[in-house]
Amino acid sequence: KTHPVSFKNKKRKRVAEEDWIRAVGTHEPIISPDLWNKAQDRVKSSARSSRITLERTPLSGKVKCGVCGAGMKRNVYYNKDRSKAYYNLTCGTYKSGAMTCPNHRAMSGMQLEAEILARLNAILDRYYDVQLIEEDTERDNVKSKLLKQCQKIRREMSVKERSIAKTFEQQENMSAEMCQKLFSIYQGEYDKLKESLAEVEEQLQRLEAEALSEEQKRALLDKYKHIDQLTALVADEFIDTVYIGNFNEDGSRDITIKWKI
Repeated sequence: KTHPVSFKNKKRKRVAEEDWIRAVGTHEPIISPDLWNKAQDRVKSSARSSRITLERTPLSGKVKCGVCGAGMKRNVYYNKDRSKAYYNLTCGTYKSGAMTCPNHRAMSGMQLEAEILARLNAILDRYYDVQLIEEDTERDNVKSKLLKQCQKIRREMSVKERSIAKTFEQQENMSAEMCQKLFSIYQGEYDKLKESLAEVEEQLQRLEAEALSEEQKRALLDKYKHIDQLTALVADEFIDTVYIGNFNEDGSRDITIKWKI
């Protein structure tokens, strides 16, 4: 982060962050990189705890207005004997006093949590469905075919390389025109095979990227088979942002969830 001005001067000068020299992995971490990243996400988030209970609501900092994009503000209220707290969410733009957003009607926090929980359990049910096993089998079959195709192309390329080398060795025994013609034919066939190999390898890379993405999803989904309550921990793992839209003519309301999976 700093470097000396000169070997004669003990003062040090700050270095721009893009010029820092980082040595990653030189020491065993005290906490896992995954836990560190989650902690940093929590620090950077706009989530806030209740002033009374000091607890964070499951969707704190995650709900935004689907019309203007502003954060939804929480309003807490209680039953008669104040033994149980409830809350609703209102567009931050409207609540700030500007009142320029048409999405001004409040959304019950309990209803929203129930809707999200239902959708999340639907994802979990689908994950454990037999169809996913069939999709995995299909992906493995495609990968196997692509690998065999790569092997075949490489073998054909080796044959073309030997043909080119043999033509080069025997060029003294044939005319320059014939030699050039053979070189041109073999090199053209070799280049086509090389392009085909690049295309197949690109397909394999995409397939492996999809498989890696699926593995990351499963590492998360395997922790849960059914979720009975939406907690802050569950919300942090599964939910990025929730957008609350305005009411439709039929009385329904659009709720869009941006999942982390």
